Amino acid sequence: MHQKKMRLILSVVSLLAAGLLISCNKRDPTPENRDPLFLELDARRRQTDQDLAAARAAYEEAQSKLLDVAPQTGQIKYAQKRIADTEERITKLEQLLKYYEIKYESQRWRAREAYLLAEFDNKPWPNQQEREDFLESLRAESSPHTWSVSDRRASLGLPNGHTVNKAPKIESHSESGEH
Repeated sequence: MHQKKMRLILSVVSLLAAGLLISCNKRDPTPENRDPLFLELDARRRQTDQDLAAARAAYEEAQSKLLDVAPQTGQIKYAQKRIADTEERITKLEQLLKYYEIKYESQRWRAREAYLLAEFDNKPWPNQQEREDFLESLRAESSPHTWSVSDRRASLGLPNGHTVNKAPKIESHSESGEH
C-alpha cells in the first residue's frame, strides 16, 4: 500500500513537473528576426547594396566608353559627365549603405532589449506604435527637402498666392447720396 501511494505521488509530481516545463516560455535567441523595423532596415540595406553594385558596373561601362570615344567630336564631354555623375552616385550610395548598416546593427540591439523588456513586463512585442513612428521617419527622410510655398498652400486647399484678390468695393458717400 505504501508503495502504491509513493508511485501515485511520484507520477503526480512528474506530471506536474512535465507540465511546468512544457508551459514555460523559451526566450527567442534572435528576436530581431520578428521585428518589422529590423526587417525593413535589412531590406533597404540589401537594396542599397544591389544599387551600389549596379552603379559600380555602370561606372566601369562609362570608363570603357570613354576610351572608345572619337577625339574632337564633343562626345568626350558627355562621357566625362557620365563618369562624374556615376562617381557621385556611387559616393551617395556608399554613404547610404553605411547609414543603413549602422541603423541595422543598432536596431538589432534595440530589438533585443525591447523584446526582453516586453517579456519581463508581459507586454506584447513588437510595438505597433514604434513601427508606425519608424515608417513615418523613413518617409520624412526620403521626402524632398525643399520648401515651396505654393505646394504647401495647395496641400492646404488655399489659392497659390500668385493671384491678386480684388478688394471689395467700398461705397463712398457720394455714390450712396449721403453727405
